[in-house]
Amino acid sequence: MNKYALLTAFFLIHFDLAAFIYPGKIMGSTTSGFWEPTMIGFILEGLLIWLYLKGLFAFTKEDLIDIMKDMTGKWMARILLLPFALYLFLYMTIVMWHHSEMVIITFLPRFPAWSILLLLVIVFYGALKGVHAILRASMLLFMLCMPLIVFSLVASVQNWDYRYALPLINKKIEFLSNGKFYFSMLSFSSFLFLGMIPVHKFPALKKRRYLLWTYIGLLPFYLLSVYSPILIFGQKSAAMLKYPTIAVMDTIEISWLIFDRVTLFYTVAALIGSFLYTSLAAWMFSKLVQKLYLPISNHWITAFLITAVFTTVLFIPNWDWVKQLETFITATILYCMIVIPMAVFLLSKLGKGKRV
Repeated sequence: MNKYALLTAFFLIHFDLAAFIYPGKIMGSTTSGFWEPTMIGFILEGLLIWLYLKGLFAFTKEDLIDIMKDMTGKWMARILLLPFALYLFLYMTIVMWHHSEMVIITFLPRFPAWSILLLLVIVFYGALKGVHAILRASMLLFMLCMPLIVFSLVASVQNWDYRYALPLINKKIEFLSNGKFYFSMLSFSSFLFLGMIPVHKFPALKKRRYLLWTYIGLLPFYLLSVYSPILIFGQKSAAMLKYPTIAVMDTIEISWLIFDRVTLFYTVAALIGSFLYTSLAAWMFSKLVQKLYLPISNHWITAFLITAVFTTVLFIPNWDWVKQLETFITATILYCMIVIPMAVFLLSKLGKGKRV
């Protein structure tokens, strides 16, 4: 496997989450100084990644599940990682619901939601193939999708009105008391997949500067995903949009482009990239359940998971239900983001792990 496959997947997963749900949540959490919540989330994840890797490198031939089992016992590991399993399931449910809504709104308005959700077959296939196949696919997806997505975002600059960026500073920092800010941490939580693969299998992680520069390279895209809708529509209008980035794409007019709408161009590329982490989440869920809760074939676990996600999404009637689900998943996001890296770090400091 290419030694940069892991870094490519890390970048692509973060980028897709930053451009998908993240902008709307940040714009809904504050009225100005949007870079402030973005930087807080970005710096927090950076610190947690450092703690996480510091702990993981004390157990180079074990993954997160084995570390928890060996250091705390199987039952305690089950308790500590149960919110992680719940997080993965809820993530897949919310993301697939948003995917179906976005596709229907963008270019398939007459299609029923269930037909679009059949795209879960791709997720099922990716999860069965395993993490190495998913990471290899990330290299191809990066080459196919990133040029299209970056082109679409750069093309939107022609419609910016820089006055909408003011004021730059929000002294009240009211976003800290807004639930949307904490749900936006979903886009910063994907680093947890690093613990599901023994670190000795990926030499690129030993040179942490590679991961550091990959992570720093994401910051302009986080800021761009938030500020691009604001600089085009203004904060009040942009905050009312369900999918601000899609609305931004609708404002782009390029006469020489073979596509009538850049929106289609962007949406297809974004969806392809998004399936990467959704497949990875399904693989992590099946591995977690198989090792800790139900020792049966991962094929059956993955099939049950995909069926459960499909059924749950079909029974979500409206946006109000989604908002309630987002409130519920926020607790699991914060737990997994903060508690799991800190637990791995503290366990490594106990000196009882196998240091290889």
